[in-house]
This record gives sequence, C-alpha cells and structure tokens, in this order.
Amino acid sequence: MTEELEARFVRTVTAIKVLVPRIPGATFGYIVTLERSGDFRVWSVFLPHPGRVGTREDRIGSFATGDAAGARAALLELAAFVRGMEYAVA
Repeated sequence: MTEELEARFVRTVTAIKVLVPRIPGATFGYIVTLERSGDFRVWSVFLPHPGRVGTREDRIGSFATGDAAGARAALLELAAFVRGMEYAVA
C-alpha cells in the first residue's frame, strides 16, 4: 500500500470512530483473521444486540485492514445510517 493510500485509510477510520458514538451502544472493532502472509482483519461498526449473539445484520460497513476504498464505502454507509437515525428521532 502506498503512503497516500495508507494515509487515506487512517483518515477514513478516524472519521468512522468519530461517528460511532452517535449511535447509542454501537462499537467499532474487528473480527480477527490473521495469517502468516499478513493482517486480514475485517473491521465493522457493530450495532447493539443485547441478549443475543450478533449477526451480519448487526454490522454496518465491513472492510479489510488497508482497504481505503472499502473504508470509504463503510464511512458513507455509516454516515447515512446516522443521518437517518437522527432524522427519525428529531
């Protein structure tokens, strides 16, 4: 990954971390899949799911470590979700 792509990835992840607290009970994290050839974590915003195991439907915007385009798509999806949620409660 080029330095420019890495910087874009880091900026996008930072923007995601800023939006997550606007969803009560949501968390940002990853499911670990580490292999000898590299870091294959899949990052997501996880919506709250009290009293049960989380499912794919509880996630917003999954993307792999270093995937700047995937992180950007996740940010856009998350931003739309937050806007919709805030509009609904206004």
